[in-house]
Amino acid sequence: MTFIGVILIIVAVVILVMAGMAKNIVKEYEEANKNGDVSRAVERNYESWRPFVKFLNKKVAYLIMFLGLAAMLFNGIFFWADAGKQYFLVYPWGKKDAIMSQGFKPKFFAKVTSWPKWIDIAALVPGEEDKFDKDEMEGIMNAVDIRFIDQVTAKMYPSIRFQIPVDKNDFIEFAVKYRTVENLVYNTLIPATKEQCINT
Repeated sequence: MTFIGVILIIVAVVILVMAGMAKNIVKEYEEANKNGDVSRAVERNYESWRPFVKFLNKKVAYLIMFLGLAAMLFNGIFFWADAGKQYFLVYPWGKKDAIMSQGFKPKFFAKVTSWPKWIDIAALVPGEEDKFDKDEMEGIMNAVDIRFIDQVTAKMYPSIRFQIPVDKNDFIEFAVKYRTVENLVYNTLIPATKEQCINT
């Protein structure tokens, strides 16, 4: 929408410039016609501009400029909330809020941080990487080396899923505490998972 807004504003400026040129050409033709001194060049110039004169005016330019500004502001006022995600919003005046459902939502120039409703983390087994869609996962971890009581060692490849808070107030506190998905995954969840695997 921002790109469309910029294009519309550029078009509006071009129309304003061309409207001024068209006005001068029409004025020149009318004065020459009034004096009975219309040259072929002036008449030809006038005829080439005449079909566009009614469109090249300030009202049309200002309307297009208004639409361009509205399109640019739309991105700052609204955003699309995807299914399977919830959003933490911080407004310029400091208020915090959360969006928990899908659809067009107002944001009023707030900073929006996207969080998945579920966080998937897995250690990929060598040769079986194709079984996981890495783009759909929030974290990839290494295999965990574990040791049994009889000194036998093994590698564990955990695959885990965490649900983040679904209550709005709890989610706001959660988002403030961990700041980003990456921070939560790599500084809290993966270390906790490794520790739990080793101690199992």
